[in-house]
Amino acid sequence: MGADGDWLWDDQNRRVAFYSNLRPGDCTFHVTACNSHGMWNEQGEQFSFYVAPHSYETWPFDVACGAILVFAGPALHYRRMGRLRRVQRLEQQRALHEERARIAKDLHDDLGATLTGLALQLDLARSQGLPADTLQERLANLARHTLGLVDNTREVVWAMNPQHDNVESLASFLGQYTEEYLAGAGLRCRLELPSNLPRQPPDVVLMDINLPGQSGIECVRRLKTLFPELQIIMLTIEDDSRKVFESLKAGASGYLVKNPPPAQILAAVEDVHRGGSPMSSQIARLLVQRFQPAGRGQDEMAHLTPREDEVLGLAVKGYRSKEIADALSLSTQTVQTHFRNLYEKLHVRSRAEVVARYLGR
Repeated sequence: MGADGDWLWDDQNRRVAFYSNLRPGDCTFHVTACNSHGMWNEQGEQFSFYVAPHSYETWPFDVACGAILVFAGPALHYRRMGRLRRVQRLEQQRALHEERARIAKDLHDDLGATLTGLALQLDLARSQGLPADTLQERLANLARHTLGLVDNTREVVWAMNPQHDNVESLASFLGQYTEEYLAGAGLRCRLELPSNLPRQPPDVVLMDINLPGQSGIECVRRLKTLFPELQIIMLTIEDDSRKVFESLKAGASGYLVKNPPPAQILAAVEDVHRGGSPMSSQIARLLVQRFQPAGRGQDEMAHLTPREDEVLGLAVKGYRSKEIADALSLSTQTVQTHFRNLYEKLHVRSRAEVVARYLGR
């Protein structure tokens, strides 16, 4: 292996041979020769030697490679999961920053409106030359507005502080706000909150659709952005199919109609925590009806007028009423009339349901 095919001559006129790429281990070099008369020396000469292996040809190297293969996989997986966790934390921080900015903007708008109102009222009181009693009452009213402005400013400062992004701070703020709010009505309030509130988000949340100031569906969407693993059960009196599907699309895992017995709520919480999707029988019926073959719907579609079919086709493409009116050279009122006729013929209550019925026919 790697041997020369014939003798070579060196610079001193000696015959030499070269052998390369010998395998590691014990080797023997055997030489036989003949004289000028063709007589061979059958015994010849030989000598033994040892070829040392390279480091990558030894058994410790094989063991090291095996260990690397065994531990490299879990190490790479752990590194990848760590990177994903860092990305998730960054996304949560970004979502928190956006939510904090939104809250601060809303409070800032309220502050601006209040300041503008105070300035207008002060200017009006100065220019009208009101009697002392009326002026005093007006100033007292302005003082109350000013105190409210101070409270709003405190809320802005509290909302913008990242140190308050925990349950303890939120509970303390809500308790203080409740006591001050009820104190204005002459009511005394004492809140007893657990001293060991969990720092991690809950596993399951019961959510109402109609929250003060915003939709519970939007709240679900924001919570799922901040905490993707959070399980949310809608608990409401609404059984409108549109709101049901909007809630599920936003990230809700279950839907219960209000006033279920406590045992049913507890069972639903346990069910969703185990990976299920608890739903009231009314909601389950809506889902079954939505995904069943709409044989009657096909017959109803067949009874639409050509104009109604044109209006429906543009609505499916995302056209608004005014755009449909412009495209078909109709008035907006006429388009609305066609939609009312579609609602009656297809037995639905919203444009979204009309489009869904059209796509599912």
